[in-house]
Amino acid sequence: MTGVPPTLPSDLTVKGYLEDVFLMKHSEIWKNFGIVLGIIVVTRLLGLLALRFVNHQKK
Repeated sequence: MTGVPPTLPSDLTVKGYLEDVFLMKHSEIWKNFGIVLGIIVVTRLLGLLALRFVNHQKK
């Protein structure tokens, strides 16, 4: 059969699923949190710079 979803073991936890499917380790949680926080900060700074230096009014 093709197109069927993969089967998962019944004793699989969310932590185990994330490690198996997405290769995310629990020990890397603070590194991942820092990366997401960094992306948010950079995006906010770029938005502030755009608001300050780009003329958004059409004349």
